Amino acid sequence: MPTYADYFTPDLFFVTCGILDREPVLGTSMIIHLLRTVLNQVKQTYPFRTFGYVFLPDHVHLLVKLTEGVVLDPLIDSLRKQFTQDYQQLMGLPGPMRIWEASYQAHKVQDQQDFAARLDYVHYNPVYHKWVQKPEAWPYSSYQAWVDRGLYQADWGSTEPERVHGKRWG
Repeated sequence: MPTYADYFTPDLFFVTCGILDREPVLGTSMIIHLLRTVLNQVKQTYPFRTFGYVFLPDHVHLLVKLTEGVVLDPLIDSLRKQFTQDYQQLMGLPGPMRIWEASYQAHKVQDQQDFAARLDYVHYNPVYHKWVQKPEAWPYSSYQAWVDRGLYQADWGSTEPERVHGKRWG
């Protein structure tokens, strides 16, 4: 059975982008599809590898490894700007608008233990916020890919929730 150590790599970043006033802007499949499309477009300009993600109605968590020479700030700025423009166009909303909080949170993953904690945090987040009762019920995360890789058992997240969300990061 694989372990977190099998997947850890240096220079990972844990990123949180929140929606302004916690509005549930990302609350439909159509908008999640738009976010995924924009994320893939941004990846063409600022290459990175996604290790984990969860898209919730009011915020996004990403675990990413940047390609050499890529800087996180322009990548996130591009993601938020492009998503806002495409969202406005899709929804037919005129004039300037702000969707995202002014700043985002980023943390450089320190080691294998930190990677495990952050990956677990990402996948348990929909349960923590009471959107679902177990991680596999949330369709907008990388959880199933990690089950398929054998890192998580099918019932993961319902057995040790305090370990997963026992520590909050700011």
